[in-house]
Amino acid sequence: MTAPSIVIDPAVSERLHQRIDTLAAYSEEDDCLTRTVFSEAMQSARQSLHQWMESAGMQVTVDPLGNIAGRTPGTTSTRRLLIGSHLDTVRNAGKYDGALGVLLGLACVEQLSACGIAVPFPIEVVGFADEEGWKYQTPYLGSSTVMGDFQPEWLARKDETGTTLQDALEASGVSADHLGRNRDPVSAYWAYLEAHIEQGPVLETADCAVGVVRFIAGQTRASVTFTGRAGHAGTTPMALRHDALPAAASWIGAVEEHGRSIQNLVATVGRLHVEPNVSNVIPAKVELTLDLRHPDNEVRLTAVQHLHDIAINIANGRSISAEWILTQDQPAMACDEKLCAALQTAASTQNPRAPMLISGAGHDAVAVSQHLPVGMLFLRCRDGLSHHPDEYAHPSDIDSCLAVMVDFLRRSAESRLYDEF
Repeated sequence: MTAPSIVIDPAVSERLHQRIDTLAAYSEEDDCLTRTVFSEAMQSARQSLHQWMESAGMQVTVDPLGNIAGRTPGTTSTRRLLIGSHLDTVRNAGKYDGALGVLLGLACVEQLSACGIAVPFPIEVVGFADEEGWKYQTPYLGSSTVMGDFQPEWLARKDETGTTLQDALEASGVSADHLGRNRDPVSAYWAYLEAHIEQGPVLETADCAVGVVRFIAGQTRASVTFTGRAGHAGTTPMALRHDALPAAASWIGAVEEHGRSIQNLVATVGRLHVEPNVSNVIPAKVELTLDLRHPDNEVRLTAVQHLHDIAINIANGRSISAEWILTQDQPAMACDEKLCAALQTAASTQNPRAPMLISGAGHDAVAVSQHLPVGMLFLRCRDGLSHHPDEYAHPSDIDSCLAVMVDFLRRSAESRLYDEF
């Protein structure tokens, strides 16, 4: 007998969409949405989420980094399903990236209650404190900490002001020694589910609200520094200069050219810092960031080595130095086949043509997948636009994704899918 379709309770839907707007109002900047890990805006977002979780009957905890989790009642001997995403944003962000996935997890709990569906496993909804990683060049900081993978060397990473991650922790009243303490073991969970806007055009082109993620592309990030020598812009002959900026410019051009030359490779120089950054002084130092991604690990690593060698050759040719620091090396990741199949079945109730997708963007699912089976849903976003204030997901598509998630939970309970992990 075919299970009846999930009909979203209007009150659950209304709360979900109101909460999206509420979280979007918590920003460090008045004229745009920016919310980072230790900010007052993050604290405000966390306080609202704390209240909403408690209103849904969940037990709420916050760890030293600021990761917040709400758990439905259940015995400690019963493994939980973890649902979540991140609460932080990039600078000048849209309001759906990350936060929507957290709020969808909470809405799942409320919708199960509204339609009288009981599942035999507790559900834990988590809002990770830092996924974007742009402040300290530490992607998946929140989820890595929850999974017990915090790396002590991250404490020395600096933000744009020169403040280290350790300094920021201590300023917020947290000792780095406390990170990871009192953390539940990963054996407490049977799987992880994340919903996220696609951040690409495939679903819109296919006219589908929801799709199932099969793979997430591998990602490499590096910090590259060209160091020359400052000098007077008017008195130093061109042939005698050791100018770091033209070297950096040559390398940036090489990055773009190589990214365009290989199918599915994307290569980005996203941040640039010039010293002394004075109009009449020859630049002595240029610091850049590289973000390089591809679904094939071998292709990605070959491209990384190629761009590394080009940087060194450019520096040598100009009698300056080049320093290359690898800040992230994340292999491509496959979502769990059983979870993909179950999510595909649930998604087909909304659209029989719901596709399987490859994510070019990284997500907290990448960090969690080192320890748990992972399933992931994408929902359509207008023009594939993300990391931008015009980022938009239609309310009906959001409700469709919620229906898919709740249907997946119901089917997982009925089929005892949780026993297979």
